Amino acid sequence: MLSDWHYRHACIELGKLGYRRSEPSGMPSRESSQLLDKVFTAMKAKAITLHDIARDLHVSPEELSSWVFGLIVTARTGSSHASTDLAARERPRLSLVQ
Repeated sequence: MLSDWHYRHACIELGKLGYRRSEPSGMPSRESSQLLDKVFTAMKAKAITLHDIARDLHVSPEELSSWVFGLIVTARTGSSHASTDLAARERPRLSLVQ
């Protein structure tokens, strides 16, 4: 437990050291998944592209890229697998299996 004076003094000192903005020598701001990195590396080795995965999930490549936080190269629109084709397709119907 700190007194008001000690707390105020500690906050001032931490601010002078740069802790108010971020931790000096802190961790990278974005975490990454080692598992997803390995999965996408294995799929790349089997010539399975981001567009193939997105098509199977019925989402656009851009949406898939946002889900994996940039672990793989972000898809560019205008390729032969245009994201508008995916949006135009009807999504599969889901049903509850008892």
